Amino acid sequence: MSKKIFKIIGAMVLSVCVIMGNTRVSNAAMSGTWNVNYTPGAPGSVSNQTSYIYMAFSENGYVANCTKISGSNGRRVVIDTSSAGGMKAVAVTAKGTTKKWTLNGKTTGVVTFSVSADAGYRCESTGVIKFVQ
Repeated sequence: MSKKIFKIIGAMVLSVCVIMGNTRVSNAAMSGTWNVNYTPGAPGSVSNQTSYIYMAFSENGYVANCTKISGSNGRRVVIDTSSAGGMKAVAVTAKGTTKKWTLNGKTTGVVTFSVSADAGYRCESTGVIKFVQ
């Protein structure tokens, strides 16, 4: 009787291993939001100039949708990355969706985007970066 139980348990463990072996787990998101609230000269505890977004690589490219941008004249946020060979920086100065952009190289890893307010201007901005479908 005990050999039969061990065979059943062994078969169950083997089937779980086969099922889980084909599962791919990814910690990278398909979209990410930014929240920048920058005031020149203010301490970092109350002012953040850069927001980081971690996403999976997409061969189809990315778009950003700025839902809020306010501040002094000259305000803007710049989206950039050094992941996968970098990209041409995208400047956002108004609400709305940007043009599509792609990265210069390919990767199977996580792409880190930085969304930074221009250093000389007060700027508050929120938005999202998404995959192009």
